[in-house]
Formats: sequence, structure tokens, C-alpha cells
Amino acid sequence: MAGKFPLAVKLLRADGTVECDEQAALEHLGDLRRVVLQAIEDTHATQSAATTNYGGSKSLNVDGGDAKMGDHHHSITYLKFRIEVDGQPRSATLRLVNGNNPSNDSGQVRLVTDPWSESSVTYQARPKLGDVVGKIGPVAENQVIEIPLQLAMQRNQELSLALDPTSCDGIGYLSREAGKPPELVVEYVK
Repeated sequence: MAGKFPLAVKLLRADGTVECDEQAALEHLGDLRRVVLQAIEDTHATQSAATTNYGGSKSLNVDGGDAKMGDHHHSITYLKFRIEVDGQPRSATLRLVNGNNPSNDSGQVRLVTDPWSESSVTYQARPKLGDVVGKIGPVAENQVIEIPLQLAMQRNQELSLALDPTSCDGIGYLSREAGKPPELVVEYVK
């Protein structure tokens, strides 16, 4: 039976005293399989540097603006994943690591409809955004967040996503170049 099950662990010394007493959860996937895929490309585009490419940046900025939505600080992040599984994907969860700044409203996850590469994206030459597939919400300093995505996937496809701001409450997620790449957790059946 699939589910999460509590697990209690006690480490006892030879004299019977407890050295360690911990609680954990054991997750059984049942017929599902799980794979964690790292982003194959990631970058951001910022209006204040409209012709600059940030493909090698350690930060992935998401910001609606400085004083108002869409002003010179407007920044969008782009992520690309290659979904290669030996079955039919059932669900996907986006995992991101926040740098060091909290946000009360860090935006939404959207599909990207145009082709792109991290070495050529600029604010002036940014791909178009499609449907909203997830809501990020508040994020604490240095938090690892997981966003369930509502989307249909195929077993062998490239998936492009954007982190689109919904407030002027900017945030910087860590990129592949920072050593903490965005991840896509895909559950699938064989």
C-alpha cells in the first residue's frame, strides 16, 4: 500500500540508556517510481539590463519591479528540464533553493511556449509565457521549496518553465552555477 508511514528509531547504549531517539517517515510509492531531474538550462532576464544575458549567473532573479509591477527591475527566470523516464509521468514537483532573501509572494510557475537557450535569453529577446501551472507563494530565507505542478507530461520531452513574478517582492533562487540547481521531481508508472 502506497503512503507515508511513521518510523521511530532509538539508539541504546550497552547500559540501556538512550543515546538517540528520533522520528522519521518512511514513504512507500507503491506502483509509482520517482526520479529527480536537474535543470539542463537556467537563466533570468531583467529589464534594467535588457540586452544582457545571465546564463552563467549563480542567481535566478524573480521580481515584479522596484516601485511598481513591470518597471526597470522586472525579472523573469527560465528553467528547462529533459524528462526521460521509462514510463508514463503522473506528477511533477518543482524544487527550488532560495538564496538569502525572503519573499511574501514569489510568483507563479508558467509554461514557456517559445524555444530558447540559456546563452541567448535577454529581456529584449525573452521567450513568451504560456499557461500558469503552479503558484509559489511565500518563501523564507534559505528555504528549499517544492511546488506541485498541474501539467500533462510525456515520457521523453523537454519541459520549459518560467518563474513569473506577481509582486514587487523580489527573490533570488540558486542556479546550476551556484551548485544548487532547480530540480523537477517526477513520479511515473512503468
